[in-house]
Amino acid sequence: MKKCAKWRRAERTIGFAPAIAITGTIILFGNILLRLVLHVGVQRTATSAIQSFLHANQGRLLDRGMILADGMRRHSAPVHKIFRGDGAAVYEDMRGQLENQGAHTLILSEEDIVIRKSMTKLGRFASRFDEVKVIVALRRQDLWLESWYLQHIKWQWKARFAHATLPEFLKARREFFWIDYCKLLDGLSAAFGRENLRPLVFESGQMPGGPVAAFCRQIGIDGIFGWNPPLRRNQSLSPRIAEFVRRLPLHEAPAPLRAKLEAAAMNLDEKIGAKGSALLIPHEERYAIMREYEKSNSKAAARYFGRDQLFAEPLPAPDAPLGAMTLPQETDELMSSIVAGFVSELIATYAKKG
Repeated sequence: MKKCAKWRRAERTIGFAPAIAITGTIILFGNILLRLVLHVGVQRTATSAIQSFLHANQGRLLDRGMILADGMRRHSAPVHKIFRGDGAAVYEDMRGQLENQGAHTLILSEEDIVIRKSMTKLGRFASRFDEVKVIVALRRQDLWLESWYLQHIKWQWKARFAHATLPEFLKARREFFWIDYCKLLDGLSAAFGRENLRPLVFESGQMPGGPVAAFCRQIGIDGIFGWNPPLRRNQSLSPRIAEFVRRLPLHEAPAPLRAKLEAAAMNLDEKIGAKGSALLIPHEERYAIMREYEKSNSKAAARYFGRDQLFAEPLPAPDAPLGAMTLPQETDELMSSIVAGFVSELIATYAKKG
């Protein structure tokens, strides 16, 4: 019998010939093997870099029987449909995509999943698959808050936070309930099963090779040498340029225009942004914040990692320098170095993208 491409791909992926192959769905001894990889966040843990890497290497993924939902980098649309109650329709659509491409594993990546207070509908969707892996990365809360603050300034999807000072932003940190990591992991375990949870800690010492390589190991890809390399995506602004952008009403712009304004700010930052300390939170307040999460972090470490401490890297020393979110006091310097530079980059951005 002549083997079709889907059959040969199945052999490469699972290591031996499938018993039956019908319209691209692999059936082994009567069991349809459909797998779901669900990447749920947390934000600011290289999620954009991971998504871009996977998107740039779809051919290599397909050789391993894996596809990205809708062939897209990020999967906000199908996830929104699932939480809206259309999980059955999304499943049928995704199953069709798997069959059409001769694949068995669907990758669904959306970092804002963690902001949902109930995972019931997503859990019901996931239960339709034969195997599920839920991957979530945890970043130490003080560092996450700094990064999340700068992200609000850069993209400005919520005006209340986009123009807040750092003290104002930190006062609202209870609203970011998902960085109570024990509660987050408990909720994910309840929805998807503890055995299906693959938590990672976003620290260099706990992610050998970096976050992209760590993610790939969780989905069974042990080496990415020769793949299209991961790019640095969605970087934070330096403190000085962030302070400039914080004072701009970018939230009033429609999304396409806001993206160009963001690109201009990022390009300006590459050229003149001070590359000093990325730390923003005063040390005493940093220590107080981490004491708030100490009990939850300890429980998460014991329950999901079998150890005493969740994070290994120490807090910054009391004399560690902080980044200064300040603008030049002299009007001439402000206009010539920042305002004129931003306008110049915006013109260049329009010239490139139209």
